[in-house]
Amino acid sequence: MLLNVNASREEVGSAVEKVTTVFPTDGFWMDAKGNLYLSDIPHNAVTRRSPDGRIEQIVVDSRLQWPDTFAEGPDGAIYISASHINESPIFNEGKSTRTQPCGVFKFKP
Repeated sequence: MLLNVNASREEVGSAVEKVTTVFPTDGFWMDAKGNLYLSDIPHNAVTRRSPDGRIEQIVVDSRLQWPDTFAEGPDGAIYISASHINESPIFNEGKSTRTQPCGVFKFKP
């Protein structure tokens, strides 16, 4: 629908489907099995929505501060960045509170 330059706003709007209601998220990934992985910012976590609609946290780690971008490796492992945006000056009265570099983490769903 988004590629149809002749579609009206109403047609595009009616084609949008709400999938779920969730927490603040900054990144997501869908695997070949239809699982949707969401960065779970408030919980330093990765949450999965399965094709049947179940939602569950599958990774929780304090190092996943502001989990962000996902990618999937050829072996099915999923990689996610921890951006630490919450430590940037905008959230800390103009001063950076970063004490460590950002990281990329890997997990097998």
